[in-house]
Amino acid sequence: MKGVVLTNFMSYENAYVPLGPGLNLICGQNGAGKSSIVLAISVVLGQTYTERSKRLSDLVRWNTDEARITLILDNAHERTFPKFHTESVTITRVLKRDGAYYYLLQDKPAAKSTITDILKTIGLNPDNFLVIMHQFMVGRFAAVSAQDKLSMLEEAVGFQSYREEVLDARKRLESVTSEEQSLAKLLESTKETHDYWKREYERLLQKKQLEGKLELLRQELLWARIHKRKEVLARLQSRIETKTRSIESFGNNIKELAIPKEKRQEEFEDLKPDRTKLQEIRLELVKEITTHEVNLQWARNLLQDFQSLETEQGVVRQLEVQLLRRLGVSWTQTADESQRKLSGLKERMTELSEKISETNSRLEDALSRIIETSVQQEVLSIKRNLLMEEVADLQAQVRLTSVELEPLVTSAEKAGPPVESPRRTLDVMLDITNLESQLKPLATLSDDIEGMYSSYAKVYDDLRQKAEQVARSRQEVSNELDKRLSRWQEILSNFLEELTSKYNEILRKVGAVGDIRLISSRDIEKYGLEVLAGFKGNKPIALDAFTQSGGERSIAIIAFFLALQQDITSPFRAIDEFDVHMDPMSREVVTELIVSTAQSMRPSQYVAVTPGEVNVTDNSHVLVVQNIDGASIVSELKNDHTLGSNPTLSAAP
Repeated sequence: MKGVVLTNFMSYENAYVPLGPGLNLICGQNGAGKSSIVLAISVVLGQTYTERSKRLSDLVRWNTDEARITLILDNAHERTFPKFHTESVTITRVLKRDGAYYYLLQDKPAAKSTITDILKTIGLNPDNFLVIMHQFMVGRFAAVSAQDKLSMLEEAVGFQSYREEVLDARKRLESVTSEEQSLAKLLESTKETHDYWKREYERLLQKKQLEGKLELLRQELLWARIHKRKEVLARLQSRIETKTRSIESFGNNIKELAIPKEKRQEEFEDLKPDRTKLQEIRLELVKEITTHEVNLQWARNLLQDFQSLETEQGVVRQLEVQLLRRLGVSWTQTADESQRKLSGLKERMTELSEKISETNSRLEDALSRIIETSVQQEVLSIKRNLLMEEVADLQAQVRLTSVELEPLVTSAEKAGPPVESPRRTLDVMLDITNLESQLKPLATLSDDIEGMYSSYAKVYDDLRQKAEQVARSRQEVSNELDKRLSRWQEILSNFLEELTSKYNEILRKVGAVGDIRLISSRDIEKYGLEVLAGFKGNKPIALDAFTQSGGERSIAIIAFFLALQQDITSPFRAIDEFDVHMDPMSREVVTELIVSTAQSMRPSQYVAVTPGEVNVTDNSHVLVVQNIDGASIVSELKNDHTLGSNPTLSAAP
């Protein structure tokens, strides 16, 4: 920082405060405006709340509407502002009486965040006591909480990134843990819905499985019916074939019977003339026999009558007797002749009867065989006709069965491939009835359930996977947090060990001892820094208003502040009225410590404000502030002097 230009800021009308590298001592009487320079630098660096005023507008010089503070920064070496290729860069903060303010970077408007972000990258934070310690803050630092002390130290020495890494890991762990808990709750509630739809989906699968089985059974039933009809058809065809063969056999038998029937008919026809002839002969014989029997009977009757007459009359005339005798002889001869012929005729009749009987027997036999053959033919014909009727009926059944079979086959082929060896239709129907009864409670289930279950299953699976992933992430972040915390503790502990050594080295010069301790906790934000000091041979104890005097606390805090200087990352440091509450001897010692520490620091800029008397060396850049007629004037001391409360200066205004 090369210098500060103050326009209408507090007691300054228009002043330039030159700042050099190393130590810059600002001296002057109380109320001259020394602290206003440090305050002005802090305001430009981004400080909003100040000890002097709660509102920035109160820092505007009276009777003016606007105040300007301009910092002239060295940009030649560090290139803090790389986009500007100039050796110097100016930052101006304009404060309005009405409370408004704005920034200028190289006299061009710029956002405050742009300025402060760039400055914080080099450690310039005006709100950190260890970078800029304003008036009265030396005493207040002891009252700052241990947690704030540690936070200031970390930021000042550049360890803030380690804490931020831990906090970032903890924040991520809290976020992941919160997410894990939220996911667990969400997973639990989702699981209930998922399990419900899972049960419904399982029922739907059961329904589909049963429907699939039912479809197969119905398919089997179709093929079973087809199979049954085919069996019926096969049996009908078999019966038709059997009966057709029987019809053919009957036809052949009828044809075979026609030949013997024809022969028997011929034989019968041949026998009929013989019988007729024998009948005619027999008729003639009967006639002759009848004639002779009549004649014989007549002769016998006459002879009997004559004998009766002869016996009864007793007296016959002679003539009559002769006549009667001749008649008797004639009648006897006739009777004998008739008897003899009759005997012969009867013999012939017997022979003829035998022939006739034989002929009749042969005729009857021939007729019987003709009748038998005819009957056989008729029976065979009737049987054949009956079989033909049965075949016609069976063929009608075949046609009907075929007609019924065709749509069944079409439906079955649409339903699925043929079922090998289907079961009985009744068995299949019983299974279908059983399945239909099982499907009744599942009838209301729709295919939408699958979509709902799939959706919730995906959500649940995604949540479960995400929960597992978050659990793994939580473990990873937890492990990372442990590593970062361990690293932070190790780095901080090592640093505090070295810092304690430097702190004691400084305190020994004033006859005191001290310690710097890390207050541990399970929560990093509750970790704290405790500064201890012991004077006059006492053991180190924590700084507080009841144990040490104000001067002792100030010495201890300045010693702590100086011990940090080699490690503070900020290129600019300031301390205002460091020697408050100190006796002259302590002030001299502390001033020498500040001067020697500033000389031993790496290239940086250090501003110290004091109203007391100091010894000035060639290595110190001394500025003297005076208030003349209500306006603060800054003068630069060119030669070595010892400045008191009212020094005589050889200054360049």
